[in-house]
Amino acid sequence: MPSFHQIKLLPYNAQELFHLVLDVKSYPEFLPWCRAARIISENENQIIAELVIQLKGFSDNYQSRIIYSNDLNKQRYSIEVEAISGPFKYLKNLWQFSQEDTGSKVEFFIDFKMKFAIVDKLVGIFFTDATEKMVDAFEKRADTMLSKVGSNNS
Repeated sequence: MPSFHQIKLLPYNAQELFHLVLDVKSYPEFLPWCRAARIISENENQIIAELVIQLKGFSDNYQSRIIYSNDLNKQRYSIEVEAISGPFKYLKNLWQFSQEDTGSKVEFFIDFKMKFAIVDKLVGIFFTDATEKMVDAFEKRADTMLSKVGSNNS
């Protein structure tokens, strides 16, 4: 499966973006392929979550381990995701946020492979489009939920 890597500068606070991405329970509200999400367990820097995904006629659920860290002094935040059960042979996803003068540098990476070749081929056809839509959905969520850096509402 091809991987996807993107770096964007967004006009939002890095810590607020970090918390927006960590809010897994709200994913069904704005991610087009996410039908349900629940937190199975959560501790100091780790979440185990279950998501129900639906994409182009394919539907399944999977569990992921989400490990997050923040360095408040350097204003850097990261979220690492890996599938621990479900239809993925592997899934690696990384979000990194760093505060800049006019907003945040956001780095996004994803790479995965499905367990079954036929599903892997089907998902591969839509991979780039689906991934770009996912990143756009997070950005639109930030537009509606967060104040821009330097705006009067911050």
